[in-house]
Amino acid sequence: MRKNRMLLKLIACSLTVVSFCAGSIFLSGCNMDIPEDTEDATISAEVATENENLCNKTDNKTDASKIEQLCSLNSFNKYNIHNDVFTRITASVYITDVNSDIGLPVLRQMGDSYYSVHPIKTDNGNKIYGFIMYNKDGKVLDGWCTDTIHTKSDYDKITTDSTLSDVNKIDPYNCFMENMSENTAASYHKLAEGKELVIDYSRADNNSEYTVTNIKEKNDPVVFTNTLLETDLNLINK
Repeated sequence: MRKNRMLLKLIACSLTVVSFCAGSIFLSGCNMDIPEDTEDATISAEVATENENLCNKTDNKTDASKIEQLCSLNSFNKYNIHNDVFTRITASVYITDVNSDIGLPVLRQMGDSYYSVHPIKTDNGNKIYGFIMYNKDGKVLDGWCTDTIHTKSDYDKITTDSTLSDVNKIDPYNCFMENMSENTAASYHKLAEGKELVIDYSRADNNSEYTVTNIKEKNDPVVFTNTLLETDLNLINK
């Protein structure tokens, strides 16, 4: 029941899951006016114990490239969501939810935080990797999937004359958040050295293509690329 409630909550809190395209999750209504979801802010003792038990099963030695358990890109994309959105609208997603939904092939511990590694099979048969970050209590903080680590220079040709299609050619697995009511959107791209790129878009109407309006390089709030073990960075360091 908790698994089903969590999955429904991911959909309800984002108002609607519109579509999946080029590996990106399209959500409408995810703007700054949505209040933080406080339901289940205090979890039950049973769930807290389940989270703790899973967090105790860390393994920093297994080579994730040898993991045979794969999930689909469509399944993982429920977690390919930026930290800001998890903080605001999915505050009660925990490691137990991830485990019951797509499994935990391998769980790493880095200081007081954790992350899981998920080999993913894309629709065209390629193998990429997804990562989900958790805090010390097992609450999901951020999700990311990719086939390579990007740097800011990879986006040097992206300008305010570029389109979403141009961006997707560089990073087809980005997290894409769409506010359909305002015809605006944003995509999030993890970069090397704990950075991220946030690209804003707008369009004239629903029949128009999104055009880049702003490009911002920022510090990644969960510094994903500085947190991953070297063995996991090597999975996507191409």
